Amino acid sequence: MQDNFSDNFWAEIEKRKITRVPKLFFGLKEFALKSTVVLGTLFTGGAVSVIIFLLFSRDPELDGDYSILLFRSSFFSSLADDMPYIWIGAAFVATLVSFFAIRGFKKSYLSSKLQLLFLLLITTGMLAIGFDALDVGRRAHRLLIDHVPFYFHLINAEEAHWSKPEIGRLGGRILVNLGGEHMLVVQDYHKELWRIDVNSARVIPWTPLVTGEYLKMTGEKTGEHEFRANMVIDREIPFHQR
Repeated sequence: MQDNFSDNFWAEIEKRKITRVPKLFFGLKEFALKSTVVLGTLFTGGAVSVIIFLLFSRDPELDGDYSILLFRSSFFSSLADDMPYIWIGAAFVATLVSFFAIRGFKKSYLSSKLQLLFLLLITTGMLAIGFDALDVGRRAHRLLIDHVPFYFHLINAEEAHWSKPEIGRLGGRILVNLGGEHMLVVQDYHKELWRIDVNSARVIPWTPLVTGEYLKMTGEKTGEHEFRANMVIDREIPFHQR
């Protein structure tokens, strides 16, 4: 009986042409899963820190009285418009990838799916808080805004509010400071050049008017790519703290 079973067993293996999988394969698989979890969790933490920065860097006073905006329905509609959905979606996808990678671990069966998900979310949340404290979210967002052209069009961030010269709001990077003429040449977030008249502008303290610095300006459009500023403020200073 035992011999028949053994013969049938080996016959079935030969029939299906089953080959031995090298032990190295399982080691590589485990390494790939762990790497996916680590990278996915780090990415999610970074994405959440960007979301935190974008939500708290908004200039709600631009839409009205800062002290009572919270009680207006326009505040919530504006918040919904400014929600960084692309980052929320990226964080969600990365969390799912990390979760399914964890489920592929040898001993993942020892914990329920809910426990694994809870642990993953706690870890991600702690990373996000740490990244936010280290200013990772702001730096990542600014880096993408400055060097990835299409990123600006994917997200309705603070920079979008400062790209409306027709209603008196303009932002961008100083390319040239014509000090003697009280003029600046500024490249906006659409990569277009503007001549800025700052002769009568109020320059907020700690706002350096030097090449390479980023500004936010209020004023009026006076011509094709020409703007007269009445207030100039550094990009990193919240508008309501001017």
